[in-house]
Amino acid sequence: MSCINRQVGFAPVEVEFAGVKDRPKWAIPWLEDDPALIIPQLWAGRMRKDAADALSYGCTGLIGIHWRTRILGPNVSALAHAGWEQKSWNPEFGVAFVPPDIDEMEGAVEAQFANFPDVSVENTEEDSLYQTMIYALTNYDLKIPDGKYKLTLKFCEIYYNEKGKRIFNIAIQNNPVINSFDIFARVGNGKALDLTFENIRVSDGKLNIKFDYITDYPSLAGIVITGLDKNGKLKTYRRINCGGKSYKNYEADPSLIHKGYYRNRDLEVNDFYSDWVLTQFGKEVAKPMTDLFIRLDGSSKIKDKNARKANLPRPANWNKGPGGIFPEPKPWEEIQKQYGFVQEMESLRPEVKGKGNQKRFDYWLNNFRYLRAIGKFNCSLYEYNKTMGKVRAVKDIESRKKQAKEQALPIREKLITELTEIHRYLLKTVSTTGGLGNVANWQQHNIPMHVEKPGQELAEILGEELPEAAVPPRELPGEARIIVPTVRTSLTAGEPLQLKIILMNVRLKEANLFWKIFGRKNFVKFGLNHVNRSVYSAFVPADSLGDDFEYYIEIITENEKKLYFPATAPDLNQTVVILSGNEN
Repeated sequence: MSCINRQVGFAPVEVEFAGVKDRPKWAIPWLEDDPALIIPQLWAGRMRKDAADALSYGCTGLIGIHWRTRILGPNVSALAHAGWEQKSWNPEFGVAFVPPDIDEMEGAVEAQFANFPDVSVENTEEDSLYQTMIYALTNYDLKIPDGKYKLTLKFCEIYYNEKGKRIFNIAIQNNPVINSFDIFARVGNGKALDLTFENIRVSDGKLNIKFDYITDYPSLAGIVITGLDKNGKLKTYRRINCGGKSYKNYEADPSLIHKGYYRNRDLEVNDFYSDWVLTQFGKEVAKPMTDLFIRLDGSSKIKDKNARKANLPRPANWNKGPGGIFPEPKPWEEIQKQYGFVQEMESLRPEVKGKGNQKRFDYWLNNFRYLRAIGKFNCSLYEYNKTMGKVRAVKDIESRKKQAKEQALPIREKLITELTEIHRYLLKTVSTTGGLGNVANWQQHNIPMHVEKPGQELAEILGEELPEAAVPPRELPGEARIIVPTVRTSLTAGEPLQLKIILMNVRLKEANLFWKIFGRKNFVKFGLNHVNRSVYSAFVPADSLGDDFEYYIEIITENEKKLYFPATAPDLNQTVVILSGNEN
Protein backbone atom coordinates (compact mmCIF):
# COMPACT_ATOMS: atom_id res chain seq x y z
CA MET A 1 0.00 0.00 0.00
CA SER A 2 1.61 3.21 -1.14
CA CYS A 3 0.61 6.86 -1.47
CA ILE A 4 2.29 10.14 -2.38
CA ASN A 5 1.66 13.13 -0.11
CA ARG A 6 -1.28 15.18 -1.34
CA GLN A 7 -1.10 18.74 -2.68
CA VAL A 8 2.32 18.15 -4.26
CA GLY A 9 3.94 17.82 -0.87
CA PHE A 10 2.27 20.65 1.01
CA ALA A 11 0.18 18.00 2.78
CA PRO A 12 1.87 15.69 5.30
CA VAL A 13 2.17 11.92 5.07
CA GLU A 14 -1.29 10.33 5.06
CA VAL A 15 -2.53 9.59 8.60
CA GLU A 16 -4.55 6.71 7.16
CA PHE A 17 -1.33 4.68 6.88
CA ALA A 18 -1.70 4.09 10.63
CA GLY A 19 -4.93 2.18 10.05
CA VAL A 20 -3.59 -0.13 7.35
CA LYS A 21 -2.71 -3.54 8.76
CA ASP A 22 -1.07 -6.78 7.61
CA ARG A 23 0.69 -5.46 4.51
CA PRO A 24 3.80 -3.44 3.59
CA LYS A 25 3.26 0.34 3.57
CA TRP A 26 5.42 2.78 1.60
CA ALA A 27 5.18 6.53 2.19
CA ILE A 28 6.21 8.79 -0.71
CA PRO A 29 7.04 12.37 0.40
CA TRP A 30 7.69 15.05 -2.23
CA LEU A 31 11.28 16.27 -2.39
CA GLU A 32 10.10 19.38 -4.28
CA ASP A 33 6.78 20.83 -5.42
CA ASP A 34 5.66 21.53 -8.98
CA PRO A 35 4.68 25.22 -8.57
CA ALA A 36 8.27 26.25 -7.71
CA LEU A 37 9.88 23.78 -10.10
CA ILE A 38 12.44 26.23 -11.56
CA ILE A 39 13.88 27.52 -8.27
CA PRO A 40 15.75 26.02 -5.27
CA GLN A 41 13.60 24.39 -2.58
CA LEU A 42 15.34 23.54 0.70
CA TRP A 43 13.20 21.06 2.63
CA ALA A 44 15.56 19.06 4.85
CA GLY A 45 13.41 19.74 7.93
CA ARG A 46 10.27 18.71 6.09
CA MET A 47 11.90 15.49 4.88
CA ARG A 48 12.80 14.61 8.44
CA LYS A 49 9.25 15.23 9.62
CA ASP A 50 7.72 13.22 6.80
CA ALA A 51 10.08 10.33 7.54
CA ALA A 52 9.30 10.54 11.27
CA ASP A 53 5.55 10.52 10.55
CA ALA A 54 5.93 7.55 8.21
CA LEU A 55 7.74 5.61 10.94
CA SER A 56 5.14 6.45 13.58
CA TYR A 57 2.37 5.28 11.21
CA GLY A 58 4.11 1.91 10.85
CA CYS A 59 5.33 2.39 7.28
CA THR A 60 7.92 -0.15 6.16
CA GLY A 61 9.23 1.78 3.16
CA LEU A 62 10.13 5.34 2.26
CA ILE A 63 10.83 6.85 -1.15
CA GLY A 64 10.97 10.44 -2.41
CA ILE A 65 9.26 11.81 -5.51
CA HIS A 66 11.04 14.51 -7.50
CA TRP A 67 11.92 15.85 -10.96
CA ARG A 68 15.37 17.36 -10.44
CA THR A 69 18.43 15.96 -8.65
CA ARG A 70 21.44 18.10 -7.75
CA ILE A 71 19.50 21.15 -6.57
CA LEU A 72 17.63 18.83 -4.18
CA GLY A 73 20.86 17.56 -2.61
CA PRO A 74 19.98 18.49 0.99
CA ASN A 75 16.42 17.15 0.67
CA VAL A 76 17.58 13.84 -0.83
CA SER A 77 20.30 13.45 1.76
CA ALA A 78 17.99 14.25 4.69
CA LEU A 79 15.36 11.74 3.54
CA ALA A 80 17.97 9.07 2.86
CA HIS A 81 19.51 9.48 6.32
CA ALA A 82 16.06 9.45 7.91
CA GLY A 83 15.37 6.06 6.39
CA TRP A 84 18.26 4.62 8.41
CA GLU A 85 18.49 6.58 11.66
CA GLN A 86 16.09 8.89 13.50
CA LYS A 87 16.78 8.44 17.18
CA SER A 88 19.24 11.33 17.44
CA TRP A 89 16.83 13.99 16.13
CA ASN A 90 13.26 12.62 16.20
CA PRO A 91 11.66 13.74 19.51
CA GLU A 92 8.91 11.10 19.17
CA PHE A 93 11.14 8.22 18.10
CA GLY A 94 9.63 4.87 19.05
CA VAL A 95 6.16 6.29 19.73
CA ALA A 96 3.50 4.73 17.50
CA PHE A 97 0.75 7.07 16.31
CA VAL A 98 -2.75 6.18 17.50
CA PRO A 99 -5.34 7.21 14.89
CA PRO A 100 -8.45 9.00 16.18
CA ASP A 101 -11.81 7.24 16.34
CA ILE A 102 -13.64 7.98 13.08
CA ASP A 103 -16.94 8.29 14.95
CA GLU A 104 -15.43 11.09 17.05
CA MET A 105 -14.01 13.04 14.11
CA GLU A 106 -15.39 16.31 12.86
CA GLY A 107 -15.20 17.65 9.34
CA ALA A 108 -14.76 15.35 6.36
CA VAL A 109 -13.07 11.99 6.83
CA GLU A 110 -12.31 11.78 3.11
CA ALA A 111 -11.59 14.97 1.19
CA GLN A 112 -8.92 17.07 -0.49
CA PHE A 113 -7.91 20.66 0.09
CA ALA A 114 -7.04 23.64 -2.11
CA ASN A 115 -5.60 27.08 -1.48
CA PHE A 116 -5.50 30.00 -3.95
CA PRO A 117 -3.78 32.78 -1.97
CA ASP A 118 -3.05 34.98 -5.00
CA VAL A 119 -6.65 35.11 -6.26
CA SER A 120 -8.71 38.22 -5.54
CA VAL A 121 -12.29 37.34 -4.52
CA GLU A 122 -15.22 39.64 -5.26
CA ASN A 123 -18.44 40.09 -3.22
CA THR A 124 -16.53 39.91 0.07
CA GLU A 125 -13.97 41.70 2.21
CA GLU A 126 -12.76 38.34 3.58
CA ASP A 127 -10.82 37.04 0.59
CA SER A 128 -8.79 34.56 2.67
CA LEU A 129 -11.93 32.74 3.77
CA TYR A 130 -12.91 31.96 0.17
CA GLN A 131 -9.37 31.32 -1.10
CA THR A 132 -9.19 28.03 0.81
CA MET A 133 -11.63 25.21 0.27
CA ILE A 134 -12.29 21.57 0.91
CA TYR A 135 -13.34 19.50 -2.08
CA ALA A 136 -13.97 15.90 -3.16
CA LEU A 137 -16.00 15.49 0.04
CA THR A 138 -19.14 13.41 0.53
CA ASN A 139 -20.00 14.25 4.15
CA TYR A 140 -19.12 17.03 6.56
CA ASP A 141 -19.99 16.56 10.26
CA LEU A 142 -19.87 19.05 13.13
CA LYS A 143 -20.61 18.51 16.81
CA ILE A 144 -23.25 20.91 18.12
CA PRO A 145 -25.85 20.87 20.94
CA ASP A 146 -29.33 19.68 20.09
CA GLY A 147 -31.52 22.51 18.88
CA LYS A 148 -32.68 24.49 15.86
CA TYR A 149 -30.20 26.48 13.79
CA LYS A 150 -29.57 28.66 10.78
CA LEU A 151 -26.81 27.28 8.57
CA THR A 152 -24.80 29.34 6.06
CA LEU A 153 -22.60 27.55 3.51
CA LYS A 154 -19.93 29.60 1.73
CA PHE A 155 -18.71 28.88 -1.80
CA CYS A 156 -16.38 30.31 -4.43
CA GLU A 157 -15.53 28.88 -7.86
CA ILE A 158 -11.90 29.69 -8.54
CA TYR A 159 -10.82 26.81 -10.75
CA TYR A 160 -13.40 26.79 -13.56
CA ASN A 161 -14.36 29.61 -15.92
CA GLU A 162 -17.57 28.21 -17.38
CA LYS A 163 -20.78 26.68 -16.13
CA GLY A 164 -21.45 22.96 -16.14
CA LYS A 165 -17.96 22.01 -14.95
CA ARG A 166 -18.75 21.52 -11.24
CA ILE A 167 -22.27 20.41 -10.32
CA PHE A 168 -23.41 18.67 -7.12
CA ASN A 169 -26.35 18.14 -4.76
CA ILE A 170 -26.52 19.17 -1.10
CA ALA A 171 -28.53 17.58 1.71
CA ILE A 172 -28.63 18.73 5.37
CA GLN A 173 -29.60 16.23 8.07
CA ASN A 174 -30.57 13.83 5.25
CA ASN A 175 -32.99 16.39 3.78
CA PRO A 176 -32.18 17.56 0.20
CA VAL A 177 -31.86 21.36 0.13
CA ILE A 178 -30.42 22.10 -3.31
CA ASN A 179 -30.06 20.03 -6.46
CA SER A 180 -27.71 20.45 -9.43
CA PHE A 181 -25.83 23.25 -7.71
CA ASP A 182 -23.37 25.05 -10.03
CA ILE A 183 -21.39 27.81 -8.31
CA PHE A 184 -20.18 29.39 -11.56
CA ALA A 185 -23.66 29.42 -13.05
CA ARG A 186 -24.85 31.37 -9.98
CA VAL A 187 -22.15 34.06 -9.69
CA GLY A 188 -19.24 33.35 -12.05
CA ASN A 189 -15.54 32.86 -11.30
CA GLY A 190 -13.76 34.30 -8.25
CA LYS A 191 -16.89 35.59 -6.52
CA ALA A 192 -18.14 34.73 -3.03
CA LEU A 193 -21.54 33.05 -2.78
CA ASP A 194 -23.34 32.35 0.53
CA LEU A 195 -26.37 30.10 0.84
CA THR A 196 -28.42 30.22 4.06
CA PHE A 197 -30.80 27.51 5.29
CA GLU A 198 -33.27 28.08 8.16
CA ASN A 199 -34.72 25.79 10.80
CA ILE A 200 -32.06 23.08 10.71
CA ARG A 201 -32.84 20.70 13.58
CA VAL A 202 -30.15 18.72 15.45
CA SER A 203 -31.26 15.93 17.78
CA ASP A 204 -28.18 13.69 18.17
CA GLY A 205 -25.43 16.26 18.87
CA LYS A 206 -24.15 16.23 15.30
CA LEU A 207 -24.91 18.29 12.20
CA ASN A 208 -24.41 16.43 8.92
CA ILE A 209 -24.04 18.01 5.48
CA LYS A 210 -24.02 15.59 2.57
CA PHE A 211 -22.62 16.31 -0.89
CA ASP A 212 -23.50 14.21 -3.95
CA TYR A 213 -21.24 14.34 -6.99
CA ILE A 214 -22.78 15.04 -10.42
CA THR A 215 -19.97 16.70 -12.40
CA ASP A 216 -16.50 17.03 -10.85
CA TYR A 217 -15.91 17.36 -7.12
CA PRO A 218 -18.18 19.23 -4.68
CA SER A 219 -16.39 22.07 -2.90
CA LEU A 220 -17.00 24.21 0.19
CA ALA A 221 -15.22 27.33 1.46
CA GLY A 222 -16.85 28.01 4.82
CA ILE A 223 -19.60 27.22 7.35
CA VAL A 224 -21.43 29.44 9.83
CA ILE A 225 -23.97 28.04 12.34
CA THR A 226 -26.15 30.40 14.38
CA GLY A 227 -29.10 29.87 16.70
CA LEU A 228 -30.81 31.03 19.86
CA ASP A 229 -29.22 30.20 23.20
CA LYS A 230 -31.14 29.23 26.38
CA ASN A 231 -31.93 32.88 27.04
CA GLY A 232 -33.36 33.39 23.57
CA LYS A 233 -30.42 35.46 22.37
CA LEU A 234 -28.88 34.95 18.94
CA LYS A 235 -25.57 33.14 19.20
CA THR A 236 -22.96 31.98 16.68
CA TYR A 237 -22.09 28.38 17.57
CA ARG A 238 -19.52 27.48 14.91
CA ARG A 239 -17.55 29.26 12.21
CA ILE A 240 -15.35 27.01 10.04
CA ASN A 241 -12.75 28.08 7.47
CA CYS A 242 -13.14 25.00 5.27
CA GLY A 243 -9.84 23.75 3.87
CA GLY A 244 -7.85 26.35 5.78
CA LYS A 245 -6.28 27.47 9.04
CA SER A 246 -7.97 29.62 11.66
CA TYR A 247 -8.90 33.02 10.23
CA LYS A 248 -10.27 35.93 12.26
CA ASN A 249 -13.11 34.34 14.29
CA TYR A 250 -13.26 31.23 12.08
CA GLU A 251 -11.91 27.89 13.31
CA ALA A 252 -9.39 25.89 11.32
CA ASP A 253 -10.99 23.09 9.36
CA PRO A 254 -11.10 20.04 11.68
CA SER A 255 -10.72 17.87 8.57
CA LEU A 256 -7.17 19.18 8.28
CA ILE A 257 -6.44 18.77 11.96
CA HIS A 258 -7.20 15.07 12.23
CA LYS A 259 -5.12 14.44 9.08
CA GLY A 260 -2.09 15.97 10.78
CA TYR A 261 -1.92 19.23 8.82
CA TYR A 262 -1.45 21.44 11.86
CA ARG A 263 1.03 19.38 13.78
CA ASN A 264 4.55 20.75 13.47
CA ARG A 265 5.48 19.95 9.87
CA ASP A 266 9.23 20.29 10.23
CA LEU A 267 12.01 19.18 12.52
CA GLU A 268 15.29 20.85 13.41
CA VAL A 269 18.12 20.54 10.91
CA ASN A 270 21.03 22.15 12.74
CA ASP A 271 23.02 18.91 13.01
CA PHE A 272 22.19 17.94 9.44
CA TYR A 273 23.48 21.16 7.86
CA SER A 274 26.59 21.31 10.04
CA ASP A 275 27.64 18.01 8.45
CA TRP A 276 26.35 18.68 4.92
CA VAL A 277 27.92 22.14 4.64
CA LEU A 278 31.31 20.92 5.87
CA THR A 279 31.49 18.23 3.19
CA GLN A 280 30.26 20.59 0.47
CA PHE A 281 32.26 23.76 1.06
CA GLY A 282 35.08 22.98 3.51
CA LYS A 283 35.95 23.98 7.04
CA GLU A 284 36.88 27.60 6.20
CA VAL A 285 33.24 28.67 5.76
CA ALA A 286 31.51 25.83 7.63
CA LYS A 287 30.11 27.90 10.52
CA PRO A 288 28.59 30.87 8.62
CA MET A 289 27.35 28.68 5.76
CA THR A 290 25.74 26.23 8.20
CA ASP A 291 23.91 29.11 9.87
CA LEU A 292 22.81 30.43 6.48
CA PHE A 293 21.39 27.12 5.23
CA ILE A 294 19.61 26.50 8.53
CA ARG A 295 17.87 29.84 8.08
CA LEU A 296 17.04 29.18 4.43
CA ASP A 297 15.65 25.70 4.96
CA GLY A 298 11.91 25.88 4.39
CA SER A 299 11.08 24.52 7.79
CA SER A 300 14.04 24.87 10.10
CA LYS A 301 13.54 25.90 13.71
CA ILE A 302 15.97 28.44 15.13
CA LYS A 303 16.79 28.14 18.82
CA ASP A 304 18.12 31.69 19.02
CA LYS A 305 14.98 33.84 19.33
CA ASN A 306 16.94 36.86 18.05
CA ALA A 307 18.03 35.13 14.85
CA ARG A 308 16.59 36.44 11.60
CA LYS A 309 14.29 34.01 9.81
CA ALA A 310 15.16 34.20 6.12
CA ASN A 311 13.53 31.23 4.42
CA LEU A 312 13.99 31.07 0.66
CA PRO A 313 11.71 33.43 -1.27
CA ARG A 314 9.37 31.83 -3.85
CA PRO A 315 9.31 34.07 -6.96
CA ALA A 316 7.86 31.15 -8.97
CA ASN A 317 4.49 29.47 -8.63
CA TRP A 318 1.94 27.59 -10.71
CA ASN A 319 1.08 29.91 -13.59
CA LYS A 320 -0.43 28.00 -16.50
CA GLY A 321 1.94 25.21 -15.61
CA PRO A 322 4.72 24.33 -13.15
CA GLY A 323 7.56 26.73 -12.49
CA GLY A 324 5.68 29.81 -13.65
CA ILE A 325 6.76 33.33 -12.82
CA PHE A 326 4.27 36.06 -11.97
CA PRO A 327 4.15 39.87 -11.74
CA GLU A 328 5.10 41.17 -8.29
CA PRO A 329 3.12 44.30 -7.31
CA LYS A 330 5.52 45.27 -4.52
CA PRO A 331 8.46 47.45 -5.62
CA TRP A 332 11.91 45.87 -5.89
CA GLU A 333 13.20 48.24 -3.21
CA GLU A 334 10.98 46.37 -0.76
CA ILE A 335 11.30 42.85 -2.21
CA GLN A 336 15.10 42.89 -2.39
CA LYS A 337 15.30 42.76 1.40
CA GLN A 338 14.24 39.10 1.16
CA TYR A 339 17.43 38.36 -0.77
CA GLY A 340 19.96 39.78 1.68
CA PHE A 341 21.37 36.27 2.24
CA VAL A 342 22.80 36.32 -1.32
CA GLN A 343 25.11 39.18 -0.46
CA GLU A 344 26.07 37.38 2.76
CA MET A 345 27.12 34.34 0.74
CA GLU A 346 28.98 36.44 -1.81
CA SER A 347 31.09 37.93 0.98
CA LEU A 348 32.22 34.43 2.00
CA ARG A 349 33.42 33.41 -1.47
CA PRO A 350 37.08 34.56 -1.01
CA GLU A 351 37.42 32.34 2.06
CA VAL A 352 36.53 29.07 0.27
CA LYS A 353 39.61 26.91 -0.40
CA GLY A 354 40.10 24.12 -2.95
CA LYS A 355 38.78 23.78 -6.52
CA GLY A 356 36.09 21.27 -5.58
CA ASN A 357 34.79 23.32 -2.65
CA GLN A 358 34.83 26.46 -4.79
CA LYS A 359 32.94 24.75 -7.60
CA ARG A 360 30.22 23.49 -5.24
CA PHE A 361 30.04 26.85 -3.47
CA ASP A 362 29.64 28.66 -6.80
CA TYR A 363 26.86 26.24 -7.80
CA TRP A 364 24.75 27.27 -4.81
CA LEU A 365 25.76 30.93 -4.96
CA ASN A 366 24.70 31.15 -8.61
CA ASN A 367 21.42 29.38 -7.82
CA PHE A 368 20.69 32.03 -5.20
CA ARG A 369 21.78 34.84 -7.55
CA TYR A 370 19.44 33.34 -10.14
CA LEU A 371 16.64 33.31 -7.56
CA ARG A 372 17.26 36.99 -6.78
CA ALA A 373 17.30 37.87 -10.49
CA ILE A 374 13.85 36.28 -10.93
CA GLY A 375 12.52 38.30 -7.99
CA LYS A 376 13.74 41.50 -9.61
CA PHE A 377 12.34 40.53 -13.02
CA ASN A 378 8.91 39.88 -11.49
CA CYS A 379 8.79 43.42 -10.09
CA SER A 380 9.64 44.90 -13.51
CA LEU A 381 7.08 42.60 -15.13
CA TYR A 382 4.34 44.08 -12.95
CA GLU A 383 5.54 47.60 -13.78
CA TYR A 384 5.46 46.78 -17.51
CA ASN A 385 2.00 45.19 -17.42
CA LYS A 386 0.61 48.14 -15.50
CA THR A 387 2.11 50.59 -18.00
CA MET A 388 0.80 48.60 -20.97
CA GLY A 389 -2.66 48.68 -19.42
CA LYS A 390 -2.54 52.46 -19.57
CA VAL A 391 -1.23 52.34 -23.14
CA ARG A 392 -4.10 50.11 -24.28
CA ALA A 393 -6.60 52.55 -22.79
CA VAL A 394 -5.43 55.37 -25.10
CA LYS A 395 -7.88 55.46 -28.05
CA ASP A 396 -5.98 57.75 -30.40
CA ILE A 397 -3.52 55.61 -32.40
CA GLU A 398 -0.71 58.17 -32.58
CA SER A 399 -1.05 59.09 -28.90
CA ARG A 400 -1.00 55.39 -27.98
CA LYS A 401 2.13 54.87 -30.07
CA LYS A 402 3.84 57.86 -28.45
CA GLN A 403 3.00 56.68 -24.93
CA ALA A 404 4.15 53.14 -25.71
CA LYS A 405 7.49 54.41 -27.01
CA GLU A 406 8.13 56.83 -24.16
CA GLN A 407 6.82 54.77 -21.23
CA ALA A 408 6.52 51.07 -22.08
CA LEU A 409 9.58 50.57 -24.31
CA PRO A 410 12.16 51.63 -21.66
CA ILE A 411 10.62 49.18 -19.18
CA ARG A 412 10.64 46.49 -21.88
CA GLU A 413 14.37 47.06 -22.42
CA LYS A 414 14.93 46.79 -18.67
CA LEU A 415 13.02 43.49 -18.67
CA ILE A 416 15.28 42.07 -21.40
CA THR A 417 18.38 43.11 -19.46
CA GLU A 418 17.02 41.38 -16.37
CA LEU A 419 15.97 38.29 -18.36
CA THR A 420 19.53 38.05 -19.69
CA GLU A 421 20.83 38.29 -16.12
CA ILE A 422 18.50 35.46 -15.08
CA HIS A 423 19.94 33.24 -17.80
CA ARG A 424 23.51 34.28 -17.01
CA TYR A 425 23.17 32.75 -13.55
CA LEU A 426 20.85 29.92 -14.61
CA LEU A 427 23.30 28.62 -17.19
CA LYS A 428 26.06 28.65 -14.58
CA THR A 429 24.03 26.20 -12.50
CA VAL A 430 23.21 23.70 -15.24
CA SER A 431 25.02 20.42 -14.65
CA THR A 432 22.25 17.79 -14.87
CA THR A 433 19.24 16.99 -17.03
CA GLY A 434 17.09 18.58 -14.31
CA GLY A 435 19.03 21.80 -14.75
CA LEU A 436 18.48 21.60 -18.49
CA GLY A 437 14.78 21.17 -17.69
CA ASN A 438 14.84 24.57 -15.96
CA VAL A 439 16.19 26.11 -19.16
CA ALA A 440 13.47 24.38 -21.19
CA ASN A 441 10.80 25.70 -18.83
CA TRP A 442 11.97 29.26 -19.44
CA GLN A 443 12.23 28.80 -23.20
CA GLN A 444 8.92 26.97 -23.68
CA HIS A 445 6.76 28.36 -20.86
CA ASN A 446 7.79 31.65 -19.25
CA ILE A 447 9.44 33.45 -22.16
CA PRO A 448 6.56 32.87 -24.64
CA MET A 449 4.01 33.95 -22.03
CA HIS A 450 5.78 36.94 -20.47
CA VAL A 451 8.25 38.09 -23.15
CA GLU A 452 7.40 36.97 -26.70
CA LYS A 453 3.64 37.65 -26.79
CA PRO A 454 3.90 41.02 -24.97
CA GLY A 455 6.75 41.93 -27.35
CA GLN A 456 4.56 41.21 -30.37
CA GLU A 457 1.83 43.42 -28.93
CA LEU A 458 4.25 46.28 -28.30
CA ALA A 459 5.66 46.03 -31.83
CA GLU A 460 2.14 46.20 -33.30
CA ILE A 461 1.35 49.32 -31.29
CA LEU A 462 4.63 50.97 -32.32
CA GLY A 463 4.10 49.92 -35.93
CA GLU A 464 7.72 48.74 -36.26
CA GLU A 465 10.10 46.03 -35.10
CA LEU A 466 11.40 46.35 -31.57
CA PRO A 467 14.96 47.66 -31.17
CA GLU A 468 17.72 45.17 -30.40
CA ALA A 469 17.74 46.12 -26.70
CA ALA A 470 14.07 45.14 -26.41
CA VAL A 471 14.37 41.55 -27.72
CA PRO A 472 16.09 38.56 -26.09
CA PRO A 473 19.68 38.10 -27.33
CA ARG A 474 20.39 35.07 -29.51
CA GLU A 475 23.80 34.43 -27.94
CA LEU A 476 23.95 32.58 -24.62
CA PRO A 477 25.27 34.75 -21.79
CA GLY A 478 28.04 33.46 -19.55
CA GLU A 479 31.47 31.89 -19.79
CA ALA A 480 32.65 28.67 -21.46
CA ARG A 481 31.57 25.51 -19.62
CA ILE A 482 31.64 21.72 -19.77
CA ILE A 483 28.37 20.04 -18.82
CA VAL A 484 28.19 16.28 -18.22
CA PRO A 485 24.48 15.71 -17.44
CA THR A 486 24.95 12.13 -16.18
CA VAL A 487 28.18 11.48 -14.29
CA ARG A 488 28.94 7.77 -14.18
CA THR A 489 30.38 6.61 -10.85
CA SER A 490 29.83 2.88 -11.41
CA LEU A 491 29.52 0.41 -14.28
CA THR A 492 28.37 -3.19 -14.42
CA ALA A 493 31.07 -5.61 -15.55
CA GLY A 494 30.93 -5.78 -19.35
CA GLU A 495 29.35 -2.32 -19.69
CA PRO A 496 31.19 0.37 -21.71
CA LEU A 497 31.67 3.91 -20.48
CA GLN A 498 29.35 6.20 -22.43
CA LEU A 499 29.07 9.89 -21.67
CA LYS A 500 27.17 12.81 -23.13
CA ILE A 501 29.09 16.09 -22.99
CA ILE A 502 27.67 19.54 -23.71
CA LEU A 503 30.06 22.41 -24.44
CA MET A 504 28.61 25.83 -23.78
CA ASN A 505 30.11 28.99 -25.28
CA VAL A 506 33.19 27.07 -26.41
CA ARG A 507 35.14 27.80 -29.59
CA LEU A 508 36.73 24.40 -29.77
CA LYS A 509 40.23 23.42 -30.82
CA GLU A 510 40.47 19.98 -29.19
CA ALA A 511 38.30 17.79 -26.93
CA ASN A 512 39.48 14.58 -25.24
CA LEU A 513 38.64 12.09 -22.51
CA PHE A 514 41.49 10.64 -20.45
CA TRP A 515 41.14 7.46 -18.39
CA LYS A 516 43.31 4.92 -16.61
CA ILE A 517 42.94 1.90 -14.36
CA PHE A 518 43.78 2.68 -10.73
CA GLY A 519 47.44 2.04 -10.01
CA ARG A 520 48.61 2.52 -13.58
CA LYS A 521 50.87 5.40 -14.45
CA ASN A 522 49.65 6.66 -17.82
CA PHE A 523 46.24 7.81 -18.99
CA VAL A 524 44.66 6.55 -22.20
CA LYS A 525 43.45 9.36 -24.47
CA PHE A 526 40.18 9.22 -26.45
CA GLY A 527 38.90 12.02 -28.67
CA LEU A 528 35.31 13.13 -28.09
CA ASN A 529 32.84 12.42 -30.88
CA HIS A 530 30.80 15.32 -32.24
CA VAL A 531 27.07 14.48 -32.16
CA ASN A 532 25.34 17.72 -33.11
CA ARG A 533 25.75 21.44 -32.46
CA SER A 534 27.37 21.68 -29.00
CA VAL A 535 26.80 18.05 -28.01
CA TYR A 536 29.63 15.49 -27.91
CA SER A 537 29.97 11.91 -26.70
CA ALA A 538 32.68 9.74 -25.21
CA PHE A 539 32.90 5.97 -25.54
CA VAL A 540 35.34 3.54 -23.95
CA PRO A 541 34.75 -0.13 -24.95
CA ALA A 542 33.90 -2.58 -22.18
CA ASP A 543 36.82 -4.89 -23.05
CA SER A 544 39.21 -2.05 -22.18
CA LEU A 545 37.70 -1.60 -18.70
CA GLY A 546 38.79 -4.54 -16.61
CA ASP A 547 38.95 -2.85 -13.22
CA ASP A 548 38.01 0.31 -11.29
CA PHE A 549 39.28 3.40 -13.04
CA GLU A 550 39.33 7.20 -13.11
CA TYR A 551 38.63 9.64 -15.93
CA TYR A 552 38.56 13.34 -16.79
CA ILE A 553 37.67 15.51 -19.77
CA GLU A 554 39.96 18.19 -21.18
CA ILE A 555 38.77 20.89 -23.57
CA ILE A 556 41.22 23.18 -25.35
CA THR A 557 39.67 26.33 -26.82
CA GLU A 558 40.82 28.27 -29.88
CA ASN A 559 42.71 30.69 -27.65
CA GLU A 560 44.51 27.75 -25.94
CA LYS A 561 42.52 27.95 -22.72
CA LYS A 562 42.01 24.58 -21.00
CA LEU A 563 38.74 23.54 -19.37
CA TYR A 564 38.38 20.44 -17.20
CA PHE A 565 35.71 18.12 -15.91
CA PRO A 566 35.61 17.52 -12.99
CA ALA A 567 36.79 20.91 -11.73
CA THR A 568 39.61 19.31 -9.74
CA ALA A 569 41.09 17.51 -12.79
CA PRO A 570 43.70 16.48 -13.73
CA ASP A 571 44.87 16.31 -10.10
CA LEU A 572 41.71 14.70 -8.70
CA ASN A 573 39.50 12.92 -11.22
CA GLN A 574 36.14 11.17 -11.48
CA THR A 575 36.28 7.61 -10.15
CA VAL A 576 34.27 4.67 -11.50
CA VAL A 577 33.74 1.35 -9.70
CA ILE A 578 33.19 -1.81 -11.74
CA LEU A 579 30.42 -3.95 -10.23
CA SER A 580 30.70 -7.68 -10.82
CA GLY A 581 26.99 -8.22 -10.21
CA ASN A 582 27.64 -10.35 -7.09
CA GLU A 583 27.88 -7.46 -4.62
CA ASN A 584 25.65 -7.59 -1.55
